[in-house]
Amino acid sequence: MSGFFFWLGVAVAVVGGLFFLFFVFGFVGAMLAARGHIVVPRLALLAVRLFRGAFNTLGSLLGDPHLADHAGVALINRIHKRRFLQSSNPPVLILPQCLRSVECPARIDPRFGIVCRQCGRCVIGRLKKAHPEIGLFVTPGGTFATRIIRQERPTTVLGVACANDLYEGMLYCHTRGVVVCGLELLRDGCVETAVDEERLFGIVEHFRKGRKEHIAEEG
Repeated sequence: MSGFFFWLGVAVAVVGGLFFLFFVFGFVGAMLAARGHIVVPRLALLAVRLFRGAFNTLGSLLGDPHLADHAGVALINRIHKRRFLQSSNPPVLILPQCLRSVECPARIDPRFGIVCRQCGRCVIGRLKKAHPEIGLFVTPGGTFATRIIRQERPTTVLGVACANDLYEGMLYCHTRGVVVCGLELLRDGCVETAVDEERLFGIVEHFRKGRKEHIAEEG
């Protein structure tokens, strides 16, 4: 009987040791990913999914309370990067309502979200005016984004949001086989936030250029 408990103790120690090593690997991988250095993205993403709360707690002690969220966004971007850029279809854009101006005159549609009137007061209107051909949705809340994905069933998505909402939305796409890319807001705060407009427009222009070349080849 003592032999049984001995080997049971050995097994528990081995499993516990492996679990601890995976936790350490995941935490280090999350810190590196949050800073743009990706190591074994799929394995690191699994660790982020398993230990998200713990990583964010530890990250807060190091000055980054959204460590796991930043890392998750970076890891999913790396996993999907090639397929995203090579997609033959332009992505559906999902933007947060917090990018709007406080003077925004748009109305809310229960099915399609906030309907931009292109008043020119924010990046949403400028993007919609410059690229009327692209599918663009402005969500009044995080859960609305998942509704749009279920409703529209896109093959490719480009999302913009704060770290927490963006990670959750991108993970939703990732687990359902939807190719996704995400841009974190430059400034949070829920009101008149900001995004890297040059990068956002650059991604959209990439697909616009690719589509023109595709049409030219068909002609």
